[in-house]
Amino acid sequence: MIFRGYGTAKMAKKRQAWEQMRLQGKRSYLLRRGMVRWGGFMFLFSNCMDLLAHHNRLDWSHVVVGAIVWPLTGYVWALAMWIMNERFFFGRPKKQPANHESQPEPTEPK
Repeated sequence: MIFRGYGTAKMAKKRQAWEQMRLQGKRSYLLRRGMVRWGGFMFLFSNCMDLLAHHNRLDWSHVVVGAIVWPLTGYVWALAMWIMNERFFFGRPKKQPANHESQPEPTEPK
């Protein structure tokens, strides 16, 4: 395929970018990317649309509800993105088989 090299280089860049974000930690990603960036944008956008729709009159109950709902929605969105990126770049974690019978560790002879 003619674009095969492009795709692998692009994926390598994306993986490297994800690894950089991953180094900052899950909590940081959820707060910054989800609650502040996505939730903050949606909060501002929804309030601007509300202002335009109601002819420059703002309903403060919508502002309060939006200040709670949009950051929480951003948190859920960022959590979903974190899980998807982890699975995409590093695969699904392998589940350990459940060992119902606990066996003692073998000891070395003295």
